Parts: sequence; C-alpha cells; structure tokens
Amino acid sequence: LLFLDIDNFKAVNDEFGHHSGDDLLRAVAGAIKSVTPEGGMLARLGGDEFAILLEGHDLATAAGLAEELRIRIRNERAVLNGHSVAVTASIGIALIPAHGRTSQELLMHADLAMYEAKEDRDSVHVFSPDSDYGAGLTERRLWEDRLRSAIEHDRLVLFAQPIIGLHDSGEQYELLVRMHSEDIVLIAPTSLAAAAVARNELLVRMAGEDSGFIAPGAFLPTAERSGLVHLLDRWVLKEAIRLIATYNAPGRPLALAVNLSARSLKDESIAQLILTEIGRTGIDPAALILEITETAAIADIDEAWRFIEPLKRLGCRFAIDDFGVGFASFNYLKHLPVDHVKIDGSFIRNLAHDPQDRHLVRAMVEVAHGLGKRAVAECVEDRETLEILREFGVDYVQGFLLGRPGPVEEMLSAAQRRLEAA
Repeated sequence: LLFLDIDNFKAVNDEFGHHSGDDLLRAVAGAIKSVTPEGGMLARLGGDEFAILLEGHDLATAAGLAEELRIRIRNERAVLNGHSVAVTASIGIALIPAHGRTSQELLMHADLAMYEAKEDRDSVHVFSPDSDYGAGLTERRLWEDRLRSAIEHDRLVLFAQPIIGLHDSGEQYELLVRMHSEDIVLIAPTSLAAAAVARNELLVRMAGEDSGFIAPGAFLPTAERSGLVHLLDRWVLKEAIRLIATYNAPGRPLALAVNLSARSLKDESIAQLILTEIGRTGIDPAALILEITETAAIADIDEAWRFIEPLKRLGCRFAIDDFGVGFASFNYLKHLPVDHVKIDGSFIRNLAHDPQDRHLVRAMVEVAHGLGKRAVAECVEDRETLEILREFGVDYVQGFLLGRPGPVEEMLSAAQRRLEAA
C-alpha cells in the first residue's frame, strides 16, 4: 500500500487560490495514474492524499514504483495563475499483511510512514514498527481505547463558554467587568442580564481517571485519525439537543453552538440524527447553532451545501469558524447559507496593538454584514479589544474577559436559578 501526500499543498491554496489547488490535484492524479501498473488500484483519499494498492508485488518493486512516482511528480512543474510551481510529494509504504491485516491498520501504518518521509520532504519511506512513529502509534492506540471507553461509559463532559451579544435588540449597553478571585465575571444591568448571553459554545472534555478533566487537544487528533470523531460528534449533538430541551423555557431562550468535524460534513447520518432528535424533542431548531471550520467548508463547497441546506431549511443556524485564515475564501462565503461568521482568534488577540489586524478585522466585519451575516469575535481577553470590536460593529464576542469555560450543566442550572429569583 502506497500512501502519497503533496508537500506544501496548503501553501498553494493560500497563495494561488483553491481553483489552482484543484488544477494541481488533477495534474498529480494524472502523474500517479501514468505510473500505476495494470491491476493497481488508485484512489484519492481526500484533500491532497492519494493511495495505490498493489497486489502481487514485493517491497523492491513497490519501492521502485514509489521512487519513479516521486521523480515524475517532481518533474511535473504546474502552471498556476501564470506561475510555474515546483511540486513534490512524500510517499509512505506499508506491506500486506506484515504491517496490518485490516484496512484501518494498513492505512494508519502507511500514513505514519508518509509522515516520516515528510521529515525530509520529497522522499519515500517504508513503515517500521520499531521507529519513533511506531512508538507514537502505541500511544495513539491507548488514546483511542480511552476515548472509545469514555464515549461508551459516559465519561465525556461538556463545558460551555458564553457568547455575548453587543447589540441585541438594537440596544447599546455597557458591559461591566470586575475581578472575582482569579476569574473575570460578567456583570450586566439586571434588565439586560438574560439578553447579554446570546448563546453558549459547547466544548468537550474527557473526565480524568482520578480527578479533573482532560482537554480536547489530548484526544481530538486521535479521534480524527481513528474515525472516532463520528461517535464523538454524535454524542455532543445528542447532548446539546437534550440540554436545549431541558433548560429552554418561555422567557429563558437557550441557544447552544456545537463544533462539527470536517468528517461529519461527509456523513449523511449526522444530518439525519439532528433532524430525528429535533423532531423527537420538539426544540426550536434555531436554538442549535452548528459551527463548521472555514477550511472544512471550502474544501468541498458542494458537499458543505448539501449538508447545510436541509438543516437550514428546518431552521437550524450555522456559523463559519476560524474565518479569515484562508483570506481568499471570501469568494466562497457568498455561496454558503450560514448565519454567522466567526473571526479567527489569531486576528483578535493582538487587535489593540496591531494596525494590520484592525484593518483585516474591520474588513471581515464589513464583508460579513454586506452578505447579511453576523460577525462573531473570539479570544476577547481585555477591555480595549472589546471596545474596538464594538466600534467595528461586531455583533457577538467571546473570550476569557466575558466568561471562562465551565461545566455546562452547572452553568445552565445557575443561570436558571438567577432568572427565577429575578
């Protein structure tokens, strides 16, 4: 099994645009096809990843073919927007059945070999169980087992972080903050307290074996690589809809934002799950906001549209997350029926001190509003940044200044008690 990945493909997309990236993918696919022997099975796995399955060939033949392919791609200078661009690829090789007896094992091992080849770029590497990557694989398998067990035995916990509306109902009001112990707590006039928190973003954590919580950075990469992210997304979605059904009440509207993985956009059963659960619980579909990353949305605009359209027609809301990282994607935004544009935190963190970030954020807000969408800024951590965002007309803000993530059930229960006592 040969696993091939184009080197620096993201840079091509960023510099020349996604149409040029598509042209490059077609050129590489043609080069791969030209050297694949009769009887070989060629597939594009997604993005800039390709695989070739060769039956009846030994390692020497496979390595020779991989080397021929590497050279053919390197000599394939692509012309993108009038510029001649050098192309290279990294190739990993796994042997069957020596390196695995299931498709999942073989793809994982060939993928690991490819990442070792990427250390040198433009090279070929054969999987070795004794390599550092092999040791890393053992650790990833442990995380996979822990994550699967956490899903099956209800050891996942949802945290929530408030998202604050700056101009809800057309009213301007002052957000006051004060220090309380080590946390900064939001205080708003009593009459506006309920309206201030427009929604909460749900963030998943894993319960530790002894105590505390494990941050998603420890297990999400494993979830993505192993395919368990499907189960994770399904669990979070069902919990989000349950929470909305439990805590939403007349005069106490509740909206929850859920992050969806790129893989879920390809999974028709995820959309069906949402439709089924909303029908079963009878919640207002607008109370569920689905956040998809910019890169996932524009990787396949048609696929994103097919996922969004039926849920949007039902009444669910959508947000584009991490917006602005691929600035050429402005062209795609007008084709996606999303409600909110969530500006990536890399533009917000230094907003008060970086004139370039201020120009970019102002432009993104104007584009979002011009397309009839609301702008959301994350990573708001100081009062000066908050005031700049208000001046720019940002609709919603999120960050440590306004509220740190906490267990969602505790936060919703406390908010319910405060509103009932008001």
